[in-house]
Amino acid sequence: MPPIGSEKRAALCRVWALALALLACVASVTGCPHKCSCSGSHVDCQGLGLKTVPKGIPRNAERL
Repeated sequence: MPPIGSEKRAALCRVWALALALLACVASVTGCPHKCSCSGSHVDCQGLGLKTVPKGIPRNAERL
């Protein structure tokens, strides 16, 4: 396979960076905090004995 030019390598790196950024955004919107259960815009962490607000609450959460 022939070597890739520096311009093509830079473009490829930008494409991968954009893809990873998009995946991170999707994960933050559709994720659910560890041990909690999520359904639609509701996040249920009841009965877990949490002492702090869990990380990873979806941005579209309306009820916690």
